[in-house]
Amino acid sequence: MKSQESIVLKKEVFEEIKKEIKIIGILFIASAVLGKIIFYNESIMVILRVVFSLFAMFIVPGYAITLVMEKKAEFAERIVLGSALSLAIVSTASYYLGLSGLNLKYHYILPLLLILVGFYFGLNNKE
Repeated sequence: MKSQESIVLKKEVFEEIKKEIKIIGILFIASAVLGKIIFYNESIMVILRVVFSLFAMFIVPGYAITLVMEKKAEFAERIVLGSALSLAIVSTASYYLGLSGLNLKYHYILPLLLILVGFYFGLNNKE
C-alpha cells in the first residue's frame, strides 16, 4: 500500500515541478525581452545566449537546490535564495577548481552537478 501512496505522491510532486518550470520559462522569456530592451543594439542571439547562461548557471541550479525546502518556502523565495546559493557555490567551487589546475572549459560540470543533486534529494525527500 505504501508504494501506491508513494506513486501518487510522486505524481503530485512532478505536477508541482512542471508548474514551477513553466514559471521559470516565463521568467526566461521576460528576461530575454528585458535584455533586448536594455541592450537594443545587440542581436537577439547574443541576448539569448547571455540570459541562457545566467539561467543555466544560477537560476536552475538554485531552483534544484531548494526543492528540498518546498514546503517551508514559496516559489519566489526559493528562486531568490536558490540563486544566491548557486552563485556562492558555483563561484567558490569554480575558483578552487581553477586553483587546483582544472581547465576552465570543464567548469560547466558544477551547475549540472548541482541540478542533479538538487533534483535527487528534492524528489527523494518528499514524504
